[in-house]
Amino acid sequence: MAVVGTPMVWCLAVLTLAGIYAFRFGRESYLGLLARRENLRGLKALYTLLLIKLSARGFEVKRPYLTPLEYAGQHPELTRFAAIYTMLRYREALSETERLQAWQELRASYREILERSLRPGFWPALQRLFSLKGLYYS
Repeated sequence: MAVVGTPMVWCLAVLTLAGIYAFRFGRESYLGLLARRENLRGLKALYTLLLIKLSARGFEVKRPYLTPLEYAGQHPELTRFAAIYTMLRYREALSETERLQAWQELRASYREILERSLRPGFWPALQRLFSLKGLYYS
C-alpha cells in the first residue's frame, strides 16, 4: 500500500490553504473598512469589494483593460454603479451636496447589485464561501 504523502506534507498543505482563506477574508474585511470612507481610497475599495463579491457569485473576472463602464456593458445590472463610480472618480468639480448624493446613490446601487446577484440555496452559498476567484483582484 502506497503512502500518499507524509503528515508533514499534509500539515503544510492544510496550513497553506488556511492561510489563503485567511488572506481572502482578511482582505475583504480590510476593503470593507476602507469602503466606508468617502474619498478616492474608499471609492476604489468599494469597487474592488464589489468585483470580489461578484466573482464569488459566479461573475467572470473583470479583465484589467476594461473600464468599469465597459465591464458594465457586459453586465447591465452594473451600469448605474459604474456611471456613478466613474463620475466620483474622474469629475473634479462636484459641490458637496452633489458629492454626498452621489455617494448615497453609489452605496444604494452596491447593495442592490449584491442583493440581486445573490442566488439562494445551499450550493450557491458554499460556492460563495469557498470561492477564491476574488484573489485575482489582490
